[in-house]
Amino acid sequence: MLRLPDIGRLSCLVAVFLVLSIPGAGKGYDPGALSLSDLREVRGWSSYARARYLIAERSTDEQQIAQHLRDCLIAMPDAEIPLRLLLLIRNEGVGLLEDISKVVAANPENVRVNVVYAEILEDAHRTDEACRHLLDFMDKTGWRHPEPVIRLLQIKAAAAKWVEGDQFLGRALRQKALRQHPKLQVFQAFYILQRGESAGCVGEKHLAGLRKAQSLIQPFLEKPELLHDWELFTSLFPVLVKLQSWEQMNRLLDGAPEDFTRTRFWFKNKLLALEKLRDVEGLQALSREVFAAPEQSIEAIEEIARTYIGMKEIDKAIEIFELLHLRNIRSMAYRLELAWLYLLRGSDSKGMALLAAVRDLPFRGLILKAEFMKLRQQPAKAVEVYQQAEKTALASEELRYLDSTFYVTYALTAEKAGQPELAIEKFRRAHQLEPENSNICNGLGYTLADHNQDLQFAEQLIEKAVQAEPDNIAFLDSLAWVRFRQKKYSTALEAMLRTLTVFQSGQDSDGVIHQHAGDIFAAGEYPLLAELFRSKAAWERMAK
Repeated sequence: MLRLPDIGRLSCLVAVFLVLSIPGAGKGYDPGALSLSDLREVRGWSSYARARYLIAERSTDEQQIAQHLRDCLIAMPDAEIPLRLLLLIRNEGVGLLEDISKVVAANPENVRVNVVYAEILEDAHRTDEACRHLLDFMDKTGWRHPEPVIRLLQIKAAAAKWVEGDQFLGRALRQKALRQHPKLQVFQAFYILQRGESAGCVGEKHLAGLRKAQSLIQPFLEKPELLHDWELFTSLFPVLVKLQSWEQMNRLLDGAPEDFTRTRFWFKNKLLALEKLRDVEGLQALSREVFAAPEQSIEAIEEIARTYIGMKEIDKAIEIFELLHLRNIRSMAYRLELAWLYLLRGSDSKGMALLAAVRDLPFRGLILKAEFMKLRQQPAKAVEVYQQAEKTALASEELRYLDSTFYVTYALTAEKAGQPELAIEKFRRAHQLEPENSNICNGLGYTLADHNQDLQFAEQLIEKAVQAEPDNIAFLDSLAWVRFRQKKYSTALEAMLRTLTVFQSGQDSDGVIHQHAGDIFAAGEYPLLAELFRSKAAWERMAK
């Protein structure tokens, strides 16, 4: 947690420095000479005060502000706020590297600035230099600090250089001070899990990795008093997430020091644990605390609602978003979120009422309106809304909205509305955007086949889909159907027999596959089989 500098101490030290610098000052009282560390701190705070003054005056002299912050860090390398300000002002430029290198030169054994320097080198794509700097620092300081070890392992992991990472970790663990250090123990657990995921470990090897990671963090879970260190506390959660140890995570959060429970980190992880455990009562208790707080956090309330959505507790999420919407009736974001929740619940009247109040709906609002039209069994009206949504996106140049998913949904709605030409046009557009997508290939191919258009191209598309997913029953049925449309009855029969081989109960709720089978068996002169499968299709349509 960031804390502002101790202004009281700053004021006192600066005042002492100024008074002692006046000739003849202090003749009646000799406070004694300031120590070297005090003088260094005075210089540091003085430089920081100059930087803050320039920032407050809205100075555009970046170089001068950075120089004062750099001088502050040279004197006080562990100062958090000055470092953050310097990183923000320099914004990862060459000047930042030069500034931090001077701080490092003045503080060659300071852990923080040396690790930050390596991170800046890495951000500048000078990864080898960053690794060499960390290794040199560890050699210089006797391999006593876990932070540079962790940072170097992170670099190796990001580059998937696992062999080098393993060798380096082995070297670090030969040092007793590091082997028993809590921070490195916890990160080692995370590294083991990350390495296993990268290698695609399964079976006993995967289980061995899980057991090793659990054994490394277990001492901290058994003795929560060890976790009063914020960095150590937070570093445990990525490990618990990878282990999917939601019960352990929840217990750790419940036993956290009171200061920790007031942080965003605690709150977000608590929500995650409750969602994974599907602990509705726990979420309700947390929700009551948030709503009872003197200053309610809108962001926290929204996150609680989204956690309810993750638990499939749609009614509870609706209650919260209705409240948020009433508090800010002009908020389009709340209106659309609430409309989407009504759609999930199937409340078309409430959803349509929310959208009808807006004259010019944004793209998302139009998509929701189209979905409500489909819910009301009005596909033709839904098509009109999709047309409007496409025009809206093109006019605003928000082309990212017009992806393959949009055009597939548009095409399927047009097909249901009895507009095959429009359906084929939109399927073609989806295929242009994602020509390798097997579902789109099948969708376009089947639609062409169903309407006896461009049958040779349709067969190529469907064959491509089947090649990608040989046991996909929908693709196999499409292949049989497109061959039937081309009067290739023998190969159509082969494809249909393959379809029926992989067919499972419940995969033909609308009777289409069995209807196709009946037509194909009839064309192959198998009248009894044709009658059987046509009867099955009729029965499935009636049951629906």
